[in-house]
Amino acid sequence: MVLAIASNGLHTNGYSLVRMMMERYPHIKLDRVDSLTFMEQIMKPHTPYYKAIQGLFGQAGLHGMAHITGGGIEGNLCRIIPNGLSARIELSKLRILDIFKYIRQCGNISDAEMMHTFNMGVGFQLVVAPEDKESMIKHISKVYECYEMGQIVTGEEKVVLEEKLNWL
Repeated sequence: MVLAIASNGLHTNGYSLVRMMMERYPHIKLDRVDSLTFMEQIMKPHTPYYKAIQGLFGQAGLHGMAHITGGGIEGNLCRIIPNGLSARIELSKLRILDIFKYIRQCGNISDAEMMHTFNMGVGFQLVVAPEDKESMIKHISKVYECYEMGQIVTGEEKVVLEEKLNWL
């Protein structure tokens, strides 16, 4: 199974695109996204995942970990998927943060570009044994939101993005 650990924002990627948007639309710096200004949203410190996952190291049911940075889910998760297997990711399960919804709308950015440039609300992913999924979600959820968003199946493509993003 593929688990997602929520990010708190952009982390370290997408800032070239965000700078271009701010140059084109300077007013967005003070626009409110949730309870913060756009600038406050994009300047949040990167979420540290170690505390959430440290108790999982050495467990037989933990098969892989991927930090979601530039390249998005597809460009990072592929690094830990062995040949002959495929991670099928259900995009409709992705819990997109409001800052990414705002960037997409304000910048008129395609879904494909959003998925390639940003973490979209998933900062870290784990590949775990199905029988250990619930206990790992429970463990991680003590620190950060964690949820299932895909599964590992036989296949040639390392990562397959299925369904559509839910922007609501």
